[in-house]
Amino acid sequence: MLAARRDEIPQAHPPRTFLAGGTAIHLNSNPTRTGLKINEVADQFNIPDLQYALSDFLQCDARNGDGVFGVGVPRRSLIDHPLNMPFERVQIWHTVRLQQVCLHD
Repeated sequence: MLAARRDEIPQAHPPRTFLAGGTAIHLNSNPTRTGLKINEVADQFNIPDLQYALSDFLQCDARNGDGVFGVGVPRRSLIDHPLNMPFERVQIWHTVRLQQVCLHD
């Protein structure tokens, strides 16, 4: 019987399910590739502004905490912003699972 409070349960792994509105994004337990330098990923996936986009995301998240981030929407110019990257390597997932809640009136 599980009677422990949620904050008393040790977190063995970082959360892999993220919620935004009526959409849940779930990552597999293990990434497809690990330990890749950000520049390598930017070259491999042809994302020339990846470092700036990640830096902007982290700075925006630090300011807003619970902000909503658009995917595929134009970003403001990032050239004059200093990079704020607390990491040099990233993990890549080639597959994710999306689930949406469809509510009917």
